[in-house]
Amino acid sequence: MLQKKIITFILPDAYSLFDVTTHYPFGGAELRSSILARYLARNKNFEINFITNNHNQIPFQKIDGVNVLADRYNHSSEKKSSLWLKSINAVCNFKIKLFYLLKVKKKFDWISFIKNYWLIKTRADLYFIFNMTHVSLAAVDYCINYKKKYCFFLASDEELNIENSKLGIKKENIEKVLGNACKIIAQNKFQEEKLNQLFGKKAYVMNNPVVISEIERKDNKQDFVLWVGKSNTVKRPYLFIELAKRYPQKKFVMVCNKSHDEIHTQVVSNLPENITFYERLSFDEVEKLFAEAYLYVSTSEFEGFPNTFLQAGKYAVPVISTNVNPNNYITSQTCGIICNSLIDELSSALDKLYDDKQLHKKMSENHLHYIQQNHEASKVVNGLIKEIDSF
Repeated sequence: MLQKKIITFILPDAYSLFDVTTHYPFGGAELRSSILARYLARNKNFEINFITNNHNQIPFQKIDGVNVLADRYNHSSEKKSSLWLKSINAVCNFKIKLFYLLKVKKKFDWISFIKNYWLIKTRADLYFIFNMTHVSLAAVDYCINYKKKYCFFLASDEELNIENSKLGIKKENIEKVLGNACKIIAQNKFQEEKLNQLFGKKAYVMNNPVVISEIERKDNKQDFVLWVGKSNTVKRPYLFIELAKRYPQKKFVMVCNKSHDEIHTQVVSNLPENITFYERLSFDEVEKLFAEAYLYVSTSEFEGFPNTFLQAGKYAVPVISTNVNPNNYITSQTCGIICNSLIDELSSALDKLYDDKQLHKKMSENHLHYIQQNHEASKVVNGLIKEIDSF
């Protein structure tokens, strides 16, 4: 009997995608990783662990075949308040402290042990690390120090900008993360080519996965324009607000998770009456908006492959995007309109898709077909499994 290969995912903000009763914020990388984890867990050859933030949930949960592990070091500011849950966590922490004192004190200092508790405890054959953040960098350090294999999943084209990253990532950190990975998963051809150019390393280009479809697709779309993102300089929500102000008779819906305090305050204080605004929704609630939307607008300055494009595609919604056109599929497959960041360009694209109903229908059908053929989750994961089996 073959021994299961153990894979541990590290992505702190993904908990709400496993426990749908919670509403902690998450992004595209979290959605991507949660789909991969669930589908890999269906394969009897894998044991899948997933480390998330500690919200005082049960320390260890089995959800859809995935071992969801509450980080023992990190404590989010937003916590479940149940006395029962707090008591369970207190008992768990006491046992961990006792185990440390009796068994492993000579190998680790306490801070290193508790920070890396689940990384140590799961004894994974392979660690899946997403995004270049302080959490992922700490996980990379652990893997390097203890000679563990890790697979790094690129989340943005800017993670390969080693000289002047707009994400504020230091050159030495980019080089360390990518240089020591046993495998790098790219989202698009640009990332693959850039990685080879900079480091002489090959990447596995994996399409972002999407589950098709959990919510009934609406044939009669409601007449509103949708935007989903965060209040930061990359997503540029103010462009969507300016667009809405130009069309006071049209309906706009905005889901904007708080990210940057000052930008978020400016967004909320400048909303016109024709924007329905949500600061935070569950994944299912956002899915329902995509199912009903007439158009999706992305105002991002840069991305890797936005999961919101996949959500739009699975519900046959054309995209208007500033700059972002991963693998050029929006234009080559006629799934929407790419324009620059000028408000006049956005307005022109919006007018075109409202005035030309046949074009809108064509783009809707093309977008759905493209996503079905290239991003359906089981197809994507089957390709990833073959890649995992190669090392």
